[in-house]
Amino acid sequence: MNCDVCGQQGARIRKISRAYGKGDNLLVIENIPLISCSNCGASYFTTETLHEIERIKA
Repeated sequence: MNCDVCGQQGARIRKISRAYGKGDNLLVIENIPLISCSNCGASYFTTETLHEIERIKA
């Protein structure tokens, strides 16, 4: 997969968990696809993933 930041081959999708809020408002989302590039070190979410995270948080 090509990296959207550097354009090089070597980006991989890995799954992460993120916590939003705290206390009674804590929301943990697991298995979020994150793209990580071994060439430039960039890590980023796709637009679709960001929209889905926002939908879940709402």
